[in-house]
Amino acid sequence: MQKSQKHKHTQKVAEQPVAYLSSHGPEAVRHLKSLEGISVALFYEIAKLTGSTPSELIKTIEFGLSLKTIERYSKSRTKLEPIYSDYLLKIKSIYEYGQSVFGSNESFGNWMKKKSYGLGSIPLNLLKTNSGMDLLLDELRRIEYGDLS
Repeated sequence: MQKSQKHKHTQKVAEQPVAYLSSHGPEAVRHLKSLEGISVALFYEIAKLTGSTPSELIKTIEFGLSLKTIERYSKSRTKLEPIYSDYLLKIKSIYEYGQSVFGSNESFGNWMKKKSYGLGSIPLNLLKTNSGMDLLLDELRRIEYGDLS
């Protein structure tokens, strides 16, 4: 009997952070969308943004899902798991930010494919890891504000 009384007073923890997080900017919104899972259509949108075919994109970013799996998800309208959703949403935000910094998707796409002095790498290769994407965002901020030292 004491066991049921103990459970009577518990609350659902997942409900509380939603309102709190949604008021904390784009990172929090991305987190919430990731938890819900996103459509595989975003993967194809990102392939188009990067100027890659879906199979080239999988090789470039080392996505962790095969093209067959992505096609199966698309056909069954299955949402991606949170980890893949977050990864794709972050890449999308990088491309949106890069377009605003460079003025066009074409200019940003060209920059992504050439070795960057500030990064010491080809920016596109940094999309393989979360920390690489953070470096890429930092570099875009420096370019935006003219801090190229």
